[in-house]
Amino acid sequence: LVLIVGLDDFVNAVVNSDPKFTGLSVLFAVMWLSMWSGTFYVVVNSLDLDLSYLSSFRTYATVMFANNVTPFAHLGGEPLAAGFISKVVGDEYEKCLGGLSAVSVVHFVPSVLFFTFGFIYMGVSGVNVPNGLNRLIGAFLTLTVVIVVVALIVYKFRSKTKNGVSSFLIKLLGIVGKIPKLPDYDAEKIRSVVH
Repeated sequence: LVLIVGLDDFVNAVVNSDPKFTGLSVLFAVMWLSMWSGTFYVVVNSLDLDLSYLSSFRTYATVMFANNVTPFAHLGGEPLAAGFISKVVGDEYEKCLGGLSAVSVVHFVPSVLFFTFGFIYMGVSGVNVPNGLNRLIGAFLTLTVVIVVVALIVYKFRSKTKNGVSSFLIKLLGIVGKIPKLPDYDAEKIRSVVH
């Protein structure tokens, strides 16, 4: 963003801004990052990854940096950050990636709730919402309900889900393993990672 705006314009805007608002922006950014780091700390400790809160803060700051400099955000940043975390804690890459994904899921819930309650408030208070926006909001709410229902079903039948995912991956990676120069994955290793 700085490169698009122009470094000189960005520096001039920061230098000429009101120091109180700049300080508040920095304070809120640090508070926001500390809240995300707190969630990350809870998740990694529930996975028995040994990180202190301060280490979690530094590590998650690196994750946020990776998410902001990779082209496709979570598609690029989280796998990269999981590699970094696995080196820091000395644990399996998959476990670290799962922990990062769990943090993203935890933060997805309040966002959806804020959106839902905001939309309900708009409906109750009589705010006139354009038709096109109504359809988008309806589609989003429908998709949210579908995701929640699927997540509950997967959770209720988690052992069957794990077995199904394991079987699928064993077959898929068995085919992939036959391609020259690609690794061959052991079925037991796949089961242990999924379970």
